[in-house]
Amino acid sequence: MRRLLAAAGRRRYTQSPAARQNRRVSPTIFSAPLERLRQWRQEAALALEDLRHWATLAQLGDPTTAARLAHLQRRLAQERLAIAFVGESGRGKTALVNALFFSDIGVRPLPETSGRQLTCPVELRSDPGRPPSLRLLAIESRATGMALREYLADDTAWTTQSIDLSAMSRLPQAFMTLTDTRDIPLTEALSLGLSPEDYPATVADDGSPQTRVPRWRYAIANLPHPALKNGLSILDLPGRAHLHAEPELARNLIADADAIVLVLDITQGIVDADLTLWSEEIVLADAARENVFVAFTKRDQLPSRLEADKIAAELERRALAASSRLGVARTRVFALSAYEKESGRNDLERFAHTLADSVVRARASAHAAAIQAETGPLLAESRHVLDSRKGLFEDNMAELSQVATKNKRLMQTLSQRATEESDRYRGASTVYHEFATLHATLHEELRALFDPKQNKARTATMRHHFVAGSKENLDECLDQYFEESLACIEKAIEKINDVQNMMSRVNRSFSLDYQLKPVEMAPFSTTRFTGELAKARARSDQEYRGAKRGLTRRETIADNWEGDVGERVDHIFEIAYRETNVWMNALTRDLEHELSDLQGRLTSRLENMQKLKEADDGLKQRIADVTANRDRVAEQRNELNERAKRIAKLLDWTN
Repeated sequence: MRRLLAAAGRRRYTQSPAARQNRRVSPTIFSAPLERLRQWRQEAALALEDLRHWATLAQLGDPTTAARLAHLQRRLAQERLAIAFVGESGRGKTALVNALFFSDIGVRPLPETSGRQLTCPVELRSDPGRPPSLRLLAIESRATGMALREYLADDTAWTTQSIDLSAMSRLPQAFMTLTDTRDIPLTEALSLGLSPEDYPATVADDGSPQTRVPRWRYAIANLPHPALKNGLSILDLPGRAHLHAEPELARNLIADADAIVLVLDITQGIVDADLTLWSEEIVLADAARENVFVAFTKRDQLPSRLEADKIAAELERRALAASSRLGVARTRVFALSAYEKESGRNDLERFAHTLADSVVRARASAHAAAIQAETGPLLAESRHVLDSRKGLFEDNMAELSQVATKNKRLMQTLSQRATEESDRYRGASTVYHEFATLHATLHEELRALFDPKQNKARTATMRHHFVAGSKENLDECLDQYFEESLACIEKAIEKINDVQNMMSRVNRSFSLDYQLKPVEMAPFSTTRFTGELAKARARSDQEYRGAKRGLTRRETIADNWEGDVGERVDHIFEIAYRETNVWMNALTRDLEHELSDLQGRLTSRLENMQKLKEADDGLKQRIADVTANRDRVAEQRNELNERAKRIAKLLDWTN
């Protein structure tokens, strides 16, 4: 059976892909769920805008919360989703992309014939601000040392070729430039960082060694495709040679993709070249592996139905082997054909449905989690504040109503309560100010320990060791760098524990001594900071210690370490700095709210006593005012509930 499959893999069609019948995939498989997601994102953005505007008018929340909601709203309106197709040359990646996204237009625009395959990564997207075109970044751009992401905003570095969409038959010709190569001297290839081991060597007419390299480093195709117009980006990436030459592709584009499709040849199964590509060039976090699909292509090149049972068993064996060796669930391994030669017609559409559903659901779930994280605290705090306001107004109404009939007795009662609350307020204020003094001291110490500028200075110093320091002491410097960072975090954890203990004492005093509602102290987890630092250190040890630095230039190692590890550590301290500030500020803010509420009740009681002394008419007007305020608070509570239901309905769509 394996010999039959291998023989099938060696067969080649004499017809061009255009002459073979396309597997038709309905364009709505991707565009419909993406359109639903786009509409959901628009509705979510409108709901966030409405909540933010309403909370501002109702004097609920704070400017920081409003700014976070505005940022999330902009993110919902502007995002893109990316699907990366990865695999060695000849596995059928481009044919699969053509079949999935372009089978309905009658042509296969991306070149896929033998000898005329893609030689550079291509990104398919839709930018309404640009005409249909190909933007091409020359391979010579590698000489500058600039990363791909730095070139994206520099239009002058790109060659632009327009695409004529008036005749679809000419569309494939427009993409043929993506197959272009150049023969350049070996010395020039080395200066561009292109290894002869990754690209074929040739001999020039004068006998000097030369290398055949891609003409283009990267290409961006702007097309008004329905799925692309709804925010999808499609990445068709060449094999290991290009990923090895452009590690940024694996580190950023592939790792950040919403779905990764590893394309294999079913006639070969998973071979050493595929495993090398997967293990050496594509480094994914455990969570990212949930977004990986494995697509075995070329089912149309298998033997006839006479051996269907045996073929099916062998295909299942190869699928299970790929699942086991790659760590991908069996349900995410598919055997496909980009053409209609075999009898099964549903495999490609089933894969397309699964891929589209996975991408959309994963992104919708991520958005839902972000919306829940941002709106949940605001809604809860708003309910608490409105209930507190309503309770205050109802207390005032009860007190004023009693004054109307029992003025004298009520004056004695109010006077006694005012005195008690005044004593409670003074006592609670003393406790609060003592707490605030210690809180400010600990807050400054935490700011110093988590100061992003100091950590960036440590990172810059470590980078300097990579560039100009002694090679023999680099590992020791790395250890010192991480130990200093860990020491700062551990000291901060001790300070946070001190704050939590101090807050517990204040709560007990507020509750037992002054009959105030204890302030709910939000949980604050610190283990993730040490955990993320440990991951960064493990990454540094794995890739940048000792012999692993190899013969790579020190500046390159320093840049890679800084981008791969240093920036991650900087990010840990930035997050820790921001979250501790938010948490610490919340402690004092909640205590201030309790004191403010107590002071408000005390002030209101004293005002009521004065009004009772002045005139009964004034009392009636006061009752009317309090009633109006209470009714307005009740209206606001209903308005808040309606907005909460709207958001809950949005979140329910993702379940």
